[in-house]
Amino acid sequence: MRICIIVNRHAGSAARIAEIENVAAEQHEVVWEQTDGAGDAILLAQKAADAGFDVVAAAGGDGTVNEVVVGPDYEPEVQP
Repeated sequence: MRICIIVNRHAGSAARIAEIENVAAEQHEVVWEQTDGAGDAILLAQKAADAGFDVVAAAGGDGTVNEVVVGPDYEPEVQP
């Protein structure tokens, strides 16, 4: 499975990135994309969807999650 994780390293949950990477990379191809500012997660999520990733995930705060879920031009299946 190909997984793209869009991360905001300035958000609280970003501290667990290494843990997430270790677990996910054991069985999947994982690509990390880092945001630099507002709106970046929308563009990165759309790029990942267009590239055919099986999963596009967000690691960050509520702003990052919102951009990944609401912003791109696709119908996401939202799972916590």
